[in-house]
Amino acid sequence: MIKKILKKYLPKEKWNSLISIKKKTSRKYNALIFKANESSSLFIRKVVARNVRPIVWLDTLSTIETLKQSSSTDAYEPCYTVENKFSVEMPDVNLYKLKTGYVHAKSSHIVLKDAVVLERLPHIHVDQCNYSTGHISCHNSFFSIIKTGFKVVEIERALFIGGNGSWNYYHWTIEIVTKLKYFLESALNKEKITIILPEYAKKIESFSMMVSVILKERYEIIYLNENRLALVNELYTITSPSNVVFNVAHGADFKKNFFFIDRESVDFLRESILNSAEYLSFLDSEADKIKYKKVFLCRKEGSVRKYNQNEVLEILVKKDFFPVFLEDLSFFQQVYLFQNVDYLVGASGAGWTNLIYVNKGTIGLSWLSDNASDFSCYSTIAKYYGCDLKFFKCESSNNEDIQADYTVDINKILNLI
Repeated sequence: MIKKILKKYLPKEKWNSLISIKKKTSRKYNALIFKANESSSLFIRKVVARNVRPIVWLDTLSTIETLKQSSSTDAYEPCYTVENKFSVEMPDVNLYKLKTGYVHAKSSHIVLKDAVVLERLPHIHVDQCNYSTGHISCHNSFFSIIKTGFKVVEIERALFIGGNGSWNYYHWTIEIVTKLKYFLESALNKEKITIILPEYAKKIESFSMMVSVILKERYEIIYLNENRLALVNELYTITSPSNVVFNVAHGADFKKNFFFIDRESVDFLRESILNSAEYLSFLDSEADKIKYKKVFLCRKEGSVRKYNQNEVLEILVKKDFFPVFLEDLSFFQQVYLFQNVDYLVGASGAGWTNLIYVNKGTIGLSWLSDNASDFSCYSTIAKYYGCDLKFFKCESSNNEDIQADYTVDINKILNLI
């Protein structure tokens, strides 16, 4: 509908320039919307007003409570030969109150009547980032395009604990569920408040257990399905204490400072789990406890960033490494495995988040493709928790796609283990 109207009312030369964009259909459509929003025609601007909102950055809004002051923290590059430490800036952890906002299970962003509130990494220029998640289709430095057509559930008053990649183990564990530490320390915790969580927090066993351990069933929780939006009249949200550029801009490489990790909140999660009645009960039970000293972290078929895993498996088995698919284990089995392992090998991925549970002295070997060779999240977690994690580089099949397949050089593994 919008394309037909734009074709009819836009000057011919503008229309022709737009449809000549040699990119995916979705990008062409977003370009059409952005260009139409700048049109001198009031009618055309009204047509697209339903989809386009100006951006307001979350960190520029007034806060009702600062839960942790901004600071610098040490981070660590992937160790290919020698360890390199650098400093990253962590912004304030704030509690915000907004009026009448829409939230989505797979996004940290909030749609208001006249703006979209986006959470960003303030120290990284927006041109290098793609924050389009959930109900946000696309954005530039000033405007965002919102998706429509969702069913809406209305809630009077609630705290939203969600974020980008809420279905992903790393993003959930490091960035999202750790917000609960600061909620528990906030003045809001003294009031009766409903908490909105992504539905994944109920459906994924490990996510559900973290919530249960931390909140102990003391709060009313609404689980938000990804096919719905929650419209909250009095909406509270907390800054992500840790964050990473969820997607880099098209063609950009991931830089080493495109993240920060708040160790304080991750320590809180680690200690909450390891000292929980639930985990201690698991240790005392007859449940299967997976305990291997040398582990190869395998990926199931269909995973992104495919590589020659079978070749790697063949040589590692000969070196007494046991292949493990973490998704086949319960949450506590994963924790127990990482608590007791001596040597880990595997492709970089969300499973390495469990390094927060290792004991000091653990050894690890992983690899990164050329276009993601500065990805420093797991190397930093490893350093924080005493794992000696080494890396080597692999050749990517597409240097413009950070999720592209790659090939592991078997000889590099043989030389490093």
